[in-house]
Amino acid sequence: MEIQTKIRKIGHSVGIVTAIPKEFVEKNNLKLGNIITVNINVKTQPNIWGLLKGKKGKSGMTTEQLLEEADKGWED
Repeated sequence: MEIQTKIRKIGHSVGIVTAIPKEFVEKNNLKLGNIITVNINVKTQPNIWGLLKGKKGKSGMTTEQLLEEADKGWED
C-alpha cells in the first residue's frame, strides 16, 4: 500500500500523521497495538529553473523577446 502525506511539525521534531484505510486494516487483520513497518521514499521537486529559456510560447516569442518588447518606450 502506498500513501502520500506531508511532513509536519510535531513539537520540536517533525513527523507524519496519516490514516490507514479501513479496507486495508480489515484485509490485513490489523489491530490496535500492532507494530508495523513504514518505508519512506523521498520525492523531490525537479529543478526547472531556466528550463524554458529560449523556448517560444503562445505569442511565438521567447521570454527574452517578450521582455525586450515590454521594455520599449521605457528608455531614458
